[in-house]
Amino acid sequence: MRRTGLGLLLCLVIGGQVPAYAGAQACDPQAGYGLALEGAEPAYEVAALRADLAEFRAVVARTHPAPGLLFDQPALQRVAADIEAELHDGMTLRQAWLAMARLNPHFRDAHTGLRHPVAGYEADLAEGATGFPVEVFIDRAGGLRASATPGPGTALPPYARIVSINGHDVPTLLATLMPRMRGETVSVQRLVLAFNFPGYLWTVLGPQRAYCVGIEHEGRTRHLLFAGAAGEGPGSEAGRDAPPFGFSMPAEGVALLRVGSFHPGLKEAFATFLAESFAAIEANGAATLLLDIRDNPGGAHDTSDQLVAYLVDKPVPSASALLARITSGNREIAPQAETGSIVRVPFPEPIAPRPAGAAFKGEVYVLLSQDTYSQAIVFAATLRDAGIARLAGETTGGNANQTGQITLVPLPRTGLQALAPLYVIYRPNGDATMAGLRPDIAIPHDPLAPDRMVASLLELLGKRPNKGAE
Repeated sequence: MRRTGLGLLLCLVIGGQVPAYAGAQACDPQAGYGLALEGAEPAYEVAALRADLAEFRAVVARTHPAPGLLFDQPALQRVAADIEAELHDGMTLRQAWLAMARLNPHFRDAHTGLRHPVAGYEADLAEGATGFPVEVFIDRAGGLRASATPGPGTALPPYARIVSINGHDVPTLLATLMPRMRGETVSVQRLVLAFNFPGYLWTVLGPQRAYCVGIEHEGRTRHLLFAGAAGEGPGSEAGRDAPPFGFSMPAEGVALLRVGSFHPGLKEAFATFLAESFAAIEANGAATLLLDIRDNPGGAHDTSDQLVAYLVDKPVPSASALLARITSGNREIAPQAETGSIVRVPFPEPIAPRPAGAAFKGEVYVLLSQDTYSQAIVFAATLRDAGIARLAGETTGGNANQTGQITLVPLPRTGLQALAPLYVIYRPNGDATMAGLRPDIAIPHDPLAPDRMVASLLELLGKRPNKGAE
């Protein structure tokens, strides 16, 4: 999608008004904010689109190890037929994705489906478009909000309600995008949309030079102008800029570790954080440890295993078995199996304790929410099934038995990326139920007041919060 940036921005700044928030200008939501890039978007013939639709389904069918276990097969057949009938000559990349991605929720697995058009989005960013600059989440009522840390330069308060973007009603935008999201449940689909919101927004609005964002606060709607962010936007799949870790002592003898990601790129930062945190735990004589992974979307086991290693004095399994699709790249797990076959094999590698240093011997609690996902669920199940920790909070939106080893396959005509896992990872206790990971102690989570769950758990444990603590 190579187009020269000659964009026109018509922004009408409303003069004479005090900006709603420091550093943000007021703007007219009906002004033009689209970026007109020279040259037409590439368009595709219907035969090419139908061929890619068929290949998308074929990639998933020959990769996923448990389609019969997870997929809504009747819905997939019905929706695929509807999509094929609606495809037509002249569709752009964004239009093709919006059509084909209607299959995504019927795979009932956030690790399976059609990824947003990353190459097209990044090409427009390279030509002068900007990504949506506000890190967001979707609240329990289905509304779009700025996160607790909306992003540098946005000047927004935490949890600000976003009601419009460049004159487009946010509920309408979400109604367009949500039926195209991957995930086992609505809560996971909301997580996927929020995590990659800049790219998904681009599929609907196209390239933008700036964003006039409608913010509802104290009964008023203010429209604020943001120049956007070049390159990867907040919440991108590359991970956040600042390591999402935190240490605190919310009560006498209680340590709280907030772990917001197990992204592989954070492995070294996480190792440093753990060393410093457990030194502080020892120095303060903490006998109770709270591990907060309520907003952790997952990552890699190499990262999360580092934390498990502080809690064990002998190797523990992180899974009981793998259900695996055999490929040329993983034949070593079942050397006698044919390529393309599906086999169940024992999980090969337990998590070892640290080479030096005693394991933490106190009580451990893991805080969960609907938004805990992927490797974070595997981590929590590992500690629960090994008898190391109790789980507190909410049942996860994702399954306790997660899929893993995600493969990306570009479709030959459009370049859209199909993704599917090679493994189902069965939790250590062997329970094969495909449902969320349930807590031992049920406590509701309010994303707008995250400290409440911590306070509730401390009360149940008979711990008096420190003055000024969470």
